[in-house]
Amino acid sequence: FLALAGKNSRLCLLTTRHSPRKGMGEAERLITQEKVAALTGCYHSNVTATASQAAERLGVPFVNPDSVFPPLIKRGYKWFFRLTPGDDTVAQDFMSFLKEFQEKESVELKTVAILWENSLWGTEAADIQRQLVHANGYELVADIGYSSKSTDVTSEVQKLKSANPDVLIQNSYIADTMLFLKTFEQMDFVPKMLLANGGGFSDTVFIPTMKEKSNYWINSLRFSLDIADERPLVKQVNDLYKGKYGVDMNDTSARAFMTLITLGDALDRAGKTEPEALRQALLATDIKENQVILPWKGVQFDPNTGANTLAGICLAQIQDQKYHDIWPYDLATAEVIFPIPAWSERK
Repeated sequence: FLALAGKNSRLCLLTTRHSPRKGMGEAERLITQEKVAALTGCYHSNVTATASQAAERLGVPFVNPDSVFPPLIKRGYKWFFRLTPGDDTVAQDFMSFLKEFQEKESVELKTVAILWENSLWGTEAADIQRQLVHANGYELVADIGYSSKSTDVTSEVQKLKSANPDVLIQNSYIADTMLFLKTFEQMDFVPKMLLANGGGFSDTVFIPTMKEKSNYWINSLRFSLDIADERPLVKQVNDLYKGKYGVDMNDTSARAFMTLITLGDALDRAGKTEPEALRQALLATDIKENQVILPWKGVQFDPNTGANTLAGICLAQIQDQKYHDIWPYDLATAEVIFPIPAWSERK
């Protein structure tokens, strides 16, 4: 959370251990005891749901960078604002990409499997993906939920291998992402295409840890260095970040940066930290495309939902252990490598 109190801005790092109950408790403590003017968080959607509920009840703006759970913006809350596009946007973009890819490459993809961790995020994402898979005429040959705390996913991968999908849509956090890929290799499973719904595939440790095993997967990105040629600000900010931390920014760090920029912009325009003045300033936000380091058109909030109406995604394939934009095609910097090579054919 970012705690903004009085005339001084303070950054508070709190550990919620992915606990919705603890998230709500800490939000209440910051508001009632620390007297903050605004909160930002959280990464996990189930924690965001309860923490933002406390902010709504107590009348303090809650600005969320990361949580893609669609119902978060369907609660009618007046104090909740979200910068990132939701899972419904991502799922629809997956379907648009698959349609355009098949037309462009003259290939046919018929079968789909969905793999999802069974918390609030993964469950809701899979529900949306399942509906769209059916609506777009694909055969759903495997639909597999699992706990992100699993230490063995052999049975899940065996089901995937037996189903042999053309396309695998995966919703996983970082530890389970790496566990699945290691098990994929051990069991010699690879789909023709894998579409990752962010999560572990966007984590800064993913490529450095998995190295060549990270190649060929397609991920939905909210941040892409490939747009730096069009937006010099992207490189400027990333260079500062990499100079301090030794790695490039990713979805999570870039969205956190833009959230702080958005809050700072609102504070400047509000001229004070009184919650209602800050809420009104957030509602009037109009950050332009050239001021945003993500592939968005800018930042503007829908007054009825709190959603950033100018947010979007791009799809990138990991090639040579780097993300390269492959869709939308007008932003593409690389051709899609398809189908994914078998493990035995990788260098």
